[in-house]
Amino acid sequence: MSNLEDSIVLIRSAKKANVIGTGFIFHKQQNYSYLLTCAHVIEGVGGEENIRVNNLPAEVIKIGDVQGFDVAILKINTTFLASSLNLRILDGKEGKKLEVKIPGYYLFGQNNALRRQTIRGEMIVEVDGEKALQIIENVTEKVAVGKLEIKKRNSSFRL
Repeated sequence: MSNLEDSIVLIRSAKKANVIGTGFIFHKQQNYSYLLTCAHVIEGVGGEENIRVNNLPAEVIKIGDVQGFDVAILKINTTFLASSLNLRILDGKEGKKLEVKIPGYYLFGQNNALRRQTIRGEMIVEVDGEKALQIIENVTEKVAVGKLEIKKRNSSFRL
């Protein structure tokens, strides 16, 4: 498995059955980990008080808008054995196309069987380097991608 697939965690709701999401470990310290997920995952599980990662609650550090910048950063008081995701900076060269893999957890079929699958697609980076369009195979919708900076003391994480 690649680093991306190794960093996946399953997010569930404490109160709602058949509501799941995917998170990615992107930073670990001795007693906690930071996770990247989508704002719609937080909304879907019923809000911050219902987030469970490996049956543990998580704190929402930052959250975007479900209709706009659909991203959220979570902090969980545990250190995962799984590897951290190596984040990349997109440089905004005109016409740059990147092949992307989006691994995650999905519910399939009428019985909502939990599966882990990777969707493949292509990301097109716009000229300004701060916006991109992510076009995914077999999906007609375009998903907004942006830049997020998290700073704490002398640390900086960029997505």
